[in-house]
Amino acid sequence: MSDTLPTRVRVVIAAPPGLMRNSLQSLLRAMPQVNVIALTETLETVRAMIDARTVDCIFLDAEIAEAHDAQWTRVTTQACVHCLLLAASTQQADALRAQGMPHVVLKNYLDENLIRDWLNTRALALRAA
Repeated sequence: MSDTLPTRVRVVIAAPPGLMRNSLQSLLRAMPQVNVIALTETLETVRAMIDARTVDCIFLDAEIAEAHDAQWTRVTTQACVHCLLLAASTQQADALRAQGMPHVVLKNYLDENLIRDWLNTRALALRAA
């Protein structure tokens, strides 16, 4: 890795407070290459961080995304950020993929290896670009 590259991926978790968000936060904070910079329930906060280029990756609860219809499409397709949508069910995940969102996982199946692999292939490649 080049000396000019940041050593940590800046992550925002956009999800309602609760067990899933807290567990994901704990999992990510245990990874040395990750810096969880914000927890939020609003797309407005996420959008502001994207605009300021202070975030590399977003873990976005699909319930929040779907509640904002067209707004979330802009958030998830920004060139400067990668977004992993967290779906509540296989039906929701399939529907999101059918809408063109390739990075969707089930909330109940998040694990360290899945997160680490996704971060390494998405965010670290982005930071190197």
